Amino acid sequence: PSTETVYKVFISSPSDLKEERLRLKQEIESITLPEVRLRAVRWEDDLPSVTTDDVQAEINKLLKECDIVCGVFKSRFGSPTERYDSGTVEEIELNIELKKPVMLYFLDYSISTNRTTTSELDEISKIHSFKKKYQKKGIYHDCSDIDEAVKRFLKKDIEANIKRIHSSTAETIDELVV
Repeated sequence: PSTETVYKVFISSPSDLKEERLRLKQEIESITLPEVRLRAVRWEDDLPSVTTDDVQAEINKLLKECDIVCGVFKSRFGSPTERYDSGTVEEIELNIELKKPVMLYFLDYSISTNRTTTSELDEISKIHSFKKKYQKKGIYHDCSDIDEAVKRFLKKDIEANIKRIHSSTAETIDELVV
């Protein structure tokens, strides 16, 4: 009998990417890998209804149960939390602190200088600053849209991160055996 390992992939993004989040869920769960099943986790599907003053803390509990974070940005940086400039940033930073894989996709956002508000420009500026912070870490791709992210990068990135999880687990087991 074969055994199947389930990896949970947490999808993180600001609120402007509702359709993209659903697309990522569908794509992640359709990826087939030998002896691996992927389960996409989204707070809107998986967060239990609870009364709390800190919803992000509840989302973080859900996030800690996941193996990989897939983050996406387009035109919004997200809403601030008690601890970070946005919930999406908190989810990404927390995963990095936990030394878990992060995959980021920055979708192209064309702006009209005649119709763009100061608030929209501020959001875009925050995205660029955040992106610059991770420029040398190799955890993100610039994409024209979600289709490019899915077709060019998603499966390859997930496979690479699962291999990293396996190799880090193997190293830990080898260290214990020695």
